[in-house]
Amino acid sequence: MAEMPACRKGKGKGFAPPPPPKASGPRPSRQLKDYPTLNLKVREEQGSLRPTPFTVVTKVDGTREVHRPDGTTTRVGKDWQDEDGQWGIMDERDALGLGPVETPAKPSPPPCQDGQLSMQSLVDKVPKLADYAREFYDTGLPLKVLQARIKGEFGSDVADAFMSAAGGNQAQLAELPDELQVELPAMHGRLGQSSWPAPRLAVRCGDIARPGYNSGAAHEYLDTDEVLCQKVHLLAGLIKKSKRCVIYAGAGLSTASGINDYATRSGSAGVLGQEEAVAEKPKPISPYSAKPNLGHRAIAALAKEGLIWRFIQQNHDGLPQKAGVSQGVMNEIHGGWFDPSNPVVAMSGNLREDLFNDLLNCERQADLVLAVGSSLCGMNSDRLVSTCANRARRSVPSDPVLGSVIVALQQTPHDANSSLRIFATIDKVFDMLTKELSLTVEDGTQKIPFPVPSVHLPFGVEEHVFSVPYDRDGTLVENGHGRMILDLRDNAEVTIAVGKNKGQRGIVLGRNADGHYRIAITHNDKRNWNEVRLLGKWWPAAAAAGEVQQIPLTSAGPDVAAAAAA
Repeated sequence: MAEMPACRKGKGKGFAPPPPPKASGPRPSRQLKDYPTLNLKVREEQGSLRPTPFTVVTKVDGTREVHRPDGTTTRVGKDWQDEDGQWGIMDERDALGLGPVETPAKPSPPPCQDGQLSMQSLVDKVPKLADYAREFYDTGLPLKVLQARIKGEFGSDVADAFMSAAGGNQAQLAELPDELQVELPAMHGRLGQSSWPAPRLAVRCGDIARPGYNSGAAHEYLDTDEVLCQKVHLLAGLIKKSKRCVIYAGAGLSTASGINDYATRSGSAGVLGQEEAVAEKPKPISPYSAKPNLGHRAIAALAKEGLIWRFIQQNHDGLPQKAGVSQGVMNEIHGGWFDPSNPVVAMSGNLREDLFNDLLNCERQADLVLAVGSSLCGMNSDRLVSTCANRARRSVPSDPVLGSVIVALQQTPHDANSSLRIFATIDKVFDMLTKELSLTVEDGTQKIPFPVPSVHLPFGVEEHVFSVPYDRDGTLVENGHGRMILDLRDNAEVTIAVGKNKGQRGIVLGRNADGHYRIAITHNDKRNWNEVRLLGKWWPAAAAAGEVQQIPLTSAGPDVAAAAAA
């Protein structure tokens, strides 16, 4: 099999691993199983404007009416609002008159009541739905918003048919089986046993988990207690055998800390929502002040025992480090709130080059990937999971590869290729896993210290000045020979050492209530503006110990290397 090419452009939409290099010529439209090739139409320069099918008028008392060209008026009801209270409106292109010229005619209702249609069949019957399908699959516009718009233009029958074709028709949920009905590897992994019962349906939710991505309906499933015990026992054995175990974490890892994820659509009715209602967990004042949950603390216990080689973190929250996971293990591939050199990466942005290279290294060397809390819906970094799973199929005794383990409540596109598939909450799995491995997990109420040895505090323990084994570019010095000063006192000048803002200056503003350093970064562009970023309070200890190859920033003030040597 030819090796897939690497691309660090964006977090990545689409299917993992990334597609082959682009061919010359126009970029083709994305192909979907039940989705026709759609060609975008634009108004010609000299073309006429298209009359709008209807106009929504908002009256003084806040009510809304639909005024049609034939003079009829209909009052808009609550069914035109989505779950957030937002009004569905006409297509924006039609409102601007940019659509093609058509002869006004009152269309007859299309035949959309002959059972559930595929999206392709529906678009064939109602060609004008092509634009709505594009907004759903490519843009990820919420189904409820699209439903309201389609209902206004075509009526309820077409809107319901569109919802059904997109997988979001609530009327179909009653027919959903009580157990997951897929092939054995997709429900238990390739190491699963045929005698194990299927995961049971815990929550019905027809919404798409990640609209616009490679994801399906957000139904939630749970393994039976007996099967879960056996799966966790298998997982513990895999971790013991592994020499290069990589944790790959998505937003679901942090939901128990009060930070919402993207793929959970069931809200308070879901598995996690019901657990939170029972536990009455308080929400953090800010995501920046969130506390590590059991999953983070369990991973920290695994890391302290040397059972974790690398941790590829899609989240930005710094919760693993707060729990005690060494910064040297971490790769915040999509950006980090507590690393001023690594701002959050936009979908259209570029992954930081050194972090992407580390991801590729993990992809080549990992012998076990444990994916937790990720929908695996097509991010660039999902390649880590698919590659390790594929390498496991070609594994040889001299270089064993154990494959992937996926822990999630919802189905993912990579289930059938996994070595072990676990349907359970992350906290429950890690609670059972640490007990299986006889590991001690820190109490959630205890604060994790990040001490710096006094030998690396040249100005004393009261001053935030540290001796670190890095050069002026922030790169680790080989064998620890030669150390420089990292001055993080108030008003100290610093320079961003890596990333897209490399070379930009900043000022230390002090520390916030949680002990993280506040850095004002000066952006030397046309606007010449300042931005405050945070440096996690664990960074001085990590830098003094030389845990990472690259530190985020260096001191920009006078050379005080002599003081460090003293």
